[in-house]
Formats: sequence, structure tokens, C-alpha cells
Amino acid sequence: MSRWICARSSSACSGGSELHDKISADMWCVKRKDLVCLRHDVLKAIRERRIMPTEQDEFDPRDTVYGPTIYTVNEQFIKPVTALAGNMSWAMMKNPEGLKCDLFITHAWQEGIFEFVDKVLYSWPRRARYAWCCMLANPQNLDISHLIRTPISSPFALALRSATYLLVVPNRSTSIYTRLWCAYEAYLAYEWDRVILTASARPTEVVSTAVIVLLCVAIGALVGSVWSQWGAEFTFHAFPFTVYPLFFGSVFCCTCSGRSFCNLVGASWSARWLAMALVFPCRLEYVMRQADQHVVTTWRATEATSALILVLYFCTAEADRLQHKAVRHEAELLRKGFAGIDRADCTNFEDATRIRSEIGGRARKVDATVGQLIRAGMSTKRLRSAAES
Repeated sequence: MSRWICARSSSACSGGSELHDKISADMWCVKRKDLVCLRHDVLKAIRERRIMPTEQDEFDPRDTVYGPTIYTVNEQFIKPVTALAGNMSWAMMKNPEGLKCDLFITHAWQEGIFEFVDKVLYSWPRRARYAWCCMLANPQNLDISHLIRTPISSPFALALRSATYLLVVPNRSTSIYTRLWCAYEAYLAYEWDRVILTASARPTEVVSTAVIVLLCVAIGALVGSVWSQWGAEFTFHAFPFTVYPLFFGSVFCCTCSGRSFCNLVGASWSARWLAMALVFPCRLEYVMRQADQHVVTTWRATEATSALILVLYFCTAEADRLQHKAVRHEAELLRKGFAGIDRADCTNFEDATRIRSEIGGRARKVDATVGQLIRAGMSTKRLRSAAES
């Protein structure tokens, strides 16, 4: 077990309680690489049968996409490891000097550990360095009830006040906003004008879609080259009139399959146009030896540039379609079971009373922020202002 415990300073070894009293709660953070190590360590613990399925969590030990829930990982892995480190949190075990929070991660503990880590790593904002996450930040072996007695001065609120971004991690079970603490974090993010982002996993079809797109482009280029050699000059100028409808279909089509069709056919057709723009003028220059070569060269460059731009557009549009599909999937997970923060649950009645008292009459505005997050995948001060105006 000790091989998972990182090297730490002598002050950290003195005990988790003293360390957490010494370091401000908004510095109980992890680095991006700490999450990578956590994923590796949990996977190894599953293989060594130190994390096992339970009646509440019958996960498949062979599954590397979702994995055991955060509850299971906390009980069977995080608690034992941090107990050996002096009962400090996982974050403080890794970074005993503390790291200033600029990314706050909110989640509901019902997601699989691999699902959680992969979504966070893929969606980690570029400008963020250190992340605060309750399961890693709070000391799981210590009683922290006195720290959350007043929600606005709790470690959650202190970390979120320091953060620039709030990253929301959906799960397959239910909307995280059916939990009152998550709803309270959304309320604070709204009040403090934080950028709220929805985490999503890397699209699973990336490789297969890339192969299909490249194949379409290659076929289009090959056909265009052969077509030009056969001297089908009369069809050359018809290409823009067939490509542009595909372009508008890619932009305005409402269905995912329709956009994919327009993107793939458009990429192939544009590659065909590009090949003809490069090959056909060579024949033209050969036939028209006495013609103005400058005119031919200029025309060739213009046609080739237009075709190349369209090829790049359709390829990028297909990548964007995949990302939009992933965001829409996460939006459905956030919407699942959400009926407003007034109906959010909390296991502790006193916590629920204090949180609802703090939110007061601003519940509708917070609901609107969550709705905007579901629709757009993000919520910023400007987007909220625009929605309210």
C-alpha cells in the first residue's frame, strides 16, 4: 500500500488534521497529472483485487470505461491509502504545501471513477492549473462536519470563491443537480460570475470517423484526377453549384446524420474539385500554347484555393459534429431527473435548511443558469446577462 503514498514533507507526516488546519481549504488541490496517476493506481488496485464489487456497486472489474463508483473507490482505496499517510486528504498527500485553486470540479459521486477522470482530463480548461474536487480535497477519514456547518464558509465555498472555472461532471445515473450541495455550488457560481463548463468524454468515434473522412477525400481526389484526364471539361464549372448546397446543409441541417452526410459528401466532392483544379489547367495549358499563361495560372490558383478551403471546412465540420454530439449527450445526463433546485435532495436536514436559506428567492435564476448550461454546455456572465435581458 505504501507505494501509492507520495513523498511528503515532515509537516505533512505529523497528521492530516494539523495539516488541514494549517493549509487554507482553497489550496487542497490536485494537478492534472495527479488525476492521471489516480486512474492508473485505481486500475492497478482493481487488478490486484483490492477494489472489489459490492451489492451497491456491481461493477465489472474488466471495465476500463466507467469503473467502480466514486463511493466504492473512496471506501476501498482512498480511505485506506490516506489513513496510512496520516489521515490527510488525497490532495494534501500529493501536494502537502497546497496549490491555489483555479478550477472547481462538481460531481455527484455516482459516476464511475474512470468516467470521471477521463471527462475531467478531456475537458480541463487550458488556463487552469490546479483543481479542487471534494472527494480528493476533503480528508475522508476525518470528521469535517464543523467545516460545513455554515455553507458560505465551507471548504466548497472557499475553493469556489478562489476558482475561475466551475467544471460540471454529469453521470449516467441522474442529474447532479438533484443533489442540493451541487445546486448550491451552481448558486455560488452564478452569484460570483464564474465560468461554468460541462465536462464531456472524448468522442468514441474519433478514429473511425477520421478514417472515413480521409477515405472520402482520397476517393474524391482520385476521381477528380481521372475525370480531368478524360477531358470532362464541361462538368468542371458545375462543381461550385453542387458543393455549396452541401455547405449550407452542413451548416443548417438539424439532424446529426444529415450533417454527417453533408460533411462526408462535401469533403469528397471538394477534394474532387481540388484535384480537377490542379490537373485540368495542365491540360488547358498544353492545348492553349498561345494563350495568356498568366490568366490560366491565376484561374488555377483561385479554383484550387476555393476547393482546398471547402475540404478543410467539411473535415472540421465533421469533427465539430462529433463534439456537439458528445455535448448533447452530457446535456441529456444533466437534464435526467432535474426538476429545479427546490426539489434537490440533501442527506443532512440541517445542511438542507441552511443552504435553502442562503439561496432564498434566487432559486429561479439558478434554475435558469442550469438550464442554460444544459442547452449550451457552458454558462458565462455574458450569456447569463443576455438571457436575463
